[in-house]
Amino acid sequence: MGNITVELYNETPKHRDNFIKLAKEGVYDSTLFHRVIKQFMVQAGDPTSKTASDTAMLGNGDVGYTIPAEFVPKFFHHKGVLAAAREGDNVNPQKASSGCQFYIVTGRKFTEPQLLGMENKINEQREEAIFDSSNQSGDITDKEISMQLTISAPWYATWWAFLLYIISFIGCLYYFISSRIAKRTLALSLEKERFEKQQTATD
Repeated sequence: MGNITVELYNETPKHRDNFIKLAKEGVYDSTLFHRVIKQFMVQAGDPTSKTASDTAMLGNGDVGYTIPAEFVPKFFHHKGVLAAAREGDNVNPQKASSGCQFYIVTGRKFTEPQLLGMENKINEQREEAIFDSSNQSGDITDKEISMQLTISAPWYATWWAFLLYIISFIGCLYYFISSRIAKRTLALSLEKERFEKQQTATD
C-alpha cells in the first residue's frame, strides 16, 4: 500500500506517544486493514494480521495493554481522522483504547438535521467537560463561564424564531392595552354610578 503520513495531537499525549513507540518498533509493519465499514472507517493495527491466512478471523490481536481514554471535545470524527479502536462500553466502561489497533475515518454525507444533532452532542460534551474540570478544581473560571456554545441553525429556523418573538410581543402588547382599557372602563363606570347616586340624593 505504501507509506501513510498521520498527524498526532499533543492534547492526547498517551495515545500520541504509544503510536510513535509502536511505529518505531515496527509493530505496524506489514499489518493488514482487517476491518472495513463502508462510509465509516478502515481499521488496522492487529499484530496477528502479519502472518494471517486469507480465511483468518482478525481483530483480537493486541500488545497486552490498553490506553486510558483521552477525549478532547474539540476533536471529532471527520474524513481522514486517525483514532484509536476500543471495545464497546458494555464491556469497557472506562472507554480505554486498544494498545495498538486504530482506524482511519473514511466519512459519509450527512443531512442538515443529522449535522445539527451531532453539533448538539458536541456542545453537550463541552459543557460536561467544563463542569467536570470545575468539580475537580473546585472552582469555575470566568473563561469557562463566558464560553459561548453556538449551534448553526438553518435560515428558516432563525426566521421562525423571529416570527414567534413578534407574535409573542404583539400578544403581550394586546394584553397590556386590553387590561388598561378594562381598568379605565371600570373606573368610568364607578364614577358614573357615584355621580348618579349624588344626583338622586340631591333630588
